[in-house]
Amino acid sequence: LTPPENEQQIKQQLDSLKSVIDCLELEKNRIGKDMDSLQELKDQFEAQCLQNCLNIKEELDRLQKLSKISMDQQMISMITLQVPYIKEELYENAMSEYIDNIIKQVENFNTQAERLNYIRNQLAFKRLFSVIVTNMDAIRLTLYKRERMKEQSRYLKYEEAVGSTGQSQGIYIQFLIAIINYISSINASSKETAFIGKTIFIDNPFGAAKDIYIWEPIFKLLKINHVQLIVPARG
Repeated sequence: LTPPENEQQIKQQLDSLKSVIDCLELEKNRIGKDMDSLQELKDQFEAQCLQNCLNIKEELDRLQKLSKISMDQQMISMITLQVPYIKEELYENAMSEYIDNIIKQVENFNTQAERLNYIRNQLAFKRLFSVIVTNMDAIRLTLYKRERMKEQSRYLKYEEAVGSTGQSQGIYIQFLIAIINYISSINASSKETAFIGKTIFIDNPFGAAKDIYIWEPIFKLLKINHVQLIVPARG
């Protein structure tokens, strides 16, 4: 700026500086409002992602209860599920950090298509759900293995719930009955829960398991739990 030579020039420069300050203040306020709007959108998006996780958690929490089937005149949970969740008070921070990391990592991709594909993969339900779980590999699913002698029946890890070919098939059919019972129950209204029909299609299950001692209890399970078995078999 040219040094002022008189009082009038001083006043003019002060007015000019005041105008610049006013413009800067307006721009600062505009940017501040934009940042607040962006933060609000980010908070809403994080809340939506977290709600998706909580919806999944709620349905999984119902798995053991709704996978109960009638067996030997009592209701038995065919499935147990143990999920190592992080502490509930850490959910929001964990989700915020996860979204921040996605935003940071997406800049490493060169094309828009690559960025969209990365974001889509990171926002898949399984990845979102892993945010509130300490270790996805530590999730444990157990199946109830029914033995001919009731007192020998027990829960086994999913990967260990095996026996002979026929026994394994029997376990998995029981697992199917329980899962279908669970799915039907969570989608049924309160008026429908007393009697829900279900259907299982299995391609020739008798080929590997012919023993009557395997199928007799399965047929009883199907009948008492209102499950229809349809077996399309060649010949």
